[in-house]
Amino acid sequence: ADAWDIACLAVEGVMAVRENHNWRWQSFERKMKTAEEEAAAAAAAAMAAEQLGRHGEAQRAQAAEAAAVDRIAELEKKAEAARAPLVDADADVADCAGGMILAL
Repeated sequence: ADAWDIACLAVEGVMAVRENHNWRWQSFERKMKTAEEEAAAAAAAAMAAEQLGRHGEAQRAQAAEAAAVDRIAELEKKAEAARAPLVDADADVADCAGGMILAL
């Protein structure tokens, strides 16, 4: 194989890794959006229950909101950890592209 073929294979490999990390990051982003919607719904339910004098129901809704907020914080950490390799992968793509130019 010549240098061009090797450079193409390197780019394909790096892009596959980048795609995998991007998929993981987007997965966490979708989960965070769902958790944010759950937290908002629980907050609204707590407020409505409190206004109706249903204190036990309001406490359960507040607990659900707190759990959703905790889940959001956990997912944010995981999303950031999944996103960090994307920066490295982008640099690797640039390096491989540079290698392809040199192979010409």
